[in-house]
Amino acid sequence: MNMKKIVTLLTLFAVVALQAFATKVTVQGVVYGDKNEHSGLKEGEAAVIDYTDDLTADMVIEDEVEINGVKHRVVEIIDGLFMYKTSHRDVITSLQLPAGLKKVGRYAFEDCKNLETITGIPTSNLDYMGNRVFDGTKWIKSLSGEGVYLFGGWAISYIGEVPQNVVMPAATIGICEGFLRTTGYSYINVKTLQLNEGLKELNYRAFEGCYYLKVVTIPASVEKIDSEAFYGCGIAEYNVAEGNTVYSAEDGILYNIDKTKLLAYPAKKVAESFTTPAGVTELGSYAFYGSSLKKLIISEGIAYVPDQAIREMASLDSLSLPSTLTKMGYGTFYSCNKLKTIVLHAVEVPTYHGTDLSASNFDNTILYVPEESLNAYQADAKWGKLNNAGARDNIKPLTLLDEEDGEGSGEGEGSGEGDTTAIESVYADDSSAPATVYDLAGRPVKSPSKGIYIINGKKVYVP
Repeated sequence: MNMKKIVTLLTLFAVVALQAFATKVTVQGVVYGDKNEHSGLKEGEAAVIDYTDDLTADMVIEDEVEINGVKHRVVEIIDGLFMYKTSHRDVITSLQLPAGLKKVGRYAFEDCKNLETITGIPTSNLDYMGNRVFDGTKWIKSLSGEGVYLFGGWAISYIGEVPQNVVMPAATIGICEGFLRTTGYSYINVKTLQLNEGLKELNYRAFEGCYYLKVVTIPASVEKIDSEAFYGCGIAEYNVAEGNTVYSAEDGILYNIDKTKLLAYPAKKVAESFTTPAGVTELGSYAFYGSSLKKLIISEGIAYVPDQAIREMASLDSLSLPSTLTKMGYGTFYSCNKLKTIVLHAVEVPTYHGTDLSASNFDNTILYVPEESLNAYQADAKWGKLNNAGARDNIKPLTLLDEEDGEGSGEGEGSGEGDTTAIESVYADDSSAPATVYDLAGRPVKSPSKGIYIINGKKVYVP
């Protein structure tokens, strides 16, 4: 056998091998992939994962494609189909969707400005609809009628003038980002909201900017609320309907069902100070974002203050952090410009990813830390900026907190000038002790020694 025949045979074998292990196929310029190409798919399912230069103005997504000799139902369109590759974004004018569609990824057709006609719109509920899928298209701009427009059960647009009292249709299973925004700025006038039973998910920034929306009641059916679902709203009270197995509320604050995670403290709740309950071991992203609290105590057991959890708190002047803290996320302390006192009980210096703590932002902020860790905090690349290499004396040992606390450190309920009360003694015996005795970190104390404590909700100096 000559060399030319050998090369031909090897090439043929290679082609056959590639076909035998094919995981994707292209039909009319649309690229489909199986479960090996896109996670989350089951055997016999396919997703639209890309397109080629052969894509025409009339984009057709097949109901079924054959991959490696096996038929696959097309059930999904991936995130950002035209976002990350824009060569044909302005080309398509019509879209035909597959009959078995279950999921449409975020931003899939966003800014396909000439897309004017869509056929095969689901009449049954989709498992998932991403945010802003059709924003910027002629199709969404041309929707007629009035009220909430549902796409496979998902609210993606509001047609007409947004009313002050928004009532979600009974068929709504999900709410997508900014569905009220497509009509301009009338969304800011929303004052009341009635979410329907049967609703399962509130996506990222679903009700963004509804500043006058004060009270929200979460139906029993809701399974997922994005941490920014009510971003920029004036929420003063969260309620959760009886029977919800994922969420709960207490005193207007949103928690998970067993109250181990504080998810959202209402930005417009009227209160000057707050201590996280003893059972809370986690905080949600944006947990205290934008709140009007002046004093905040994060109790023992919490190890992580997540991204944006303590941010845009324009009135915050005092913060206490527990000995269990190991990390503070991105955005921490951003626009917390009145912050004067941080009491941090962690012996090991927590990792800090927050706002720059330099003098330009926090010249008047004092950080109190355990005495044995003072040098470590001062030398830390992030926390150490409060000390500015010794130019400022803004990192101090906790032992100095009592001495410099003549007008109150700002910790605990009712703290402030004139709130500290001198007493001769407190009893260690449980039967005669005050009802509640806590140290400044919110930890219960059985036998207080010399120092300042929170007793029955007030700061008390024990000589």
